[in-house]
Amino acid sequence: MNKIIDLNPQTHHIVDFQLEALKLLGLDCFTESMKIRLPDALDGEIERLIPGISKKNSLCVCIHPGAAKIFRQWPPDRFGIIASRLREKYCAEVILLSGKHEKHLIEAVESKMEFPAFFKSGDLSLQELACILKKSDLLIANDSAPGHIAAGVDCRSLILFGPTFPHMWRPYSPKSEVVFKNVSCCGCRQTVCIRQDSNCMNLIGVEEVWEKTESLLKIAMSHAE
Repeated sequence: MNKIIDLNPQTHHIVDFQLEALKLLGLDCFTESMKIRLPDALDGEIERLIPGISKKNSLCVCIHPGAAKIFRQWPPDRFGIIASRLREKYCAEVILLSGKHEKHLIEAVESKMEFPAFFKSGDLSLQELACILKKSDLLIANDSAPGHIAAGVDCRSLILFGPTFPHMWRPYSPKSEVVFKNVSCCGCRQTVCIRQDSNCMNLIGVEEVWEKTESLLKIAMSHAE
């Protein structure tokens, strides 16, 4: 209680800041990555839940439009536009995922798509979610837990940030990219928004998300060859 961490939490990732506390106890042999270990039996369960996911011949992209707070959510119709482009240009299979109280969001996304989702659910366990991400080529999501789960199973991700700073809270993985507008009020308490007509998530355009999506998919496809 009488030692101070010599690291500024405002300029470093929260993981690095918290690990710094352990150095005060002489613990400093940490790897630069995280890994979620899943039971082997889960593979078969997911294959039964989503037949063909393990033997897919096309790209598989997960979209998670939810977030803990509404001011972290990108408009569902824009996710739907991205999904439609994924199918049109890459013949990708799109999986829609959400929490139990966010099922209306994946329905809103699918309503803007020009095809049915390969699979959609808001009732998965965290292990099931992790296993699906592990079998997928890319996750597109808001700043929320699935981005960190994707990092733990080595899934590429594109995370859309609004009122929180990505240098502190982005997934702890080199395979993660972000879109972030860095408005002057970033870091707010996310209870009200003073930018009613141009909040930080609405400022994120479809084209910039699509550009980064394509960049990540090209990397994924080059590694698959």
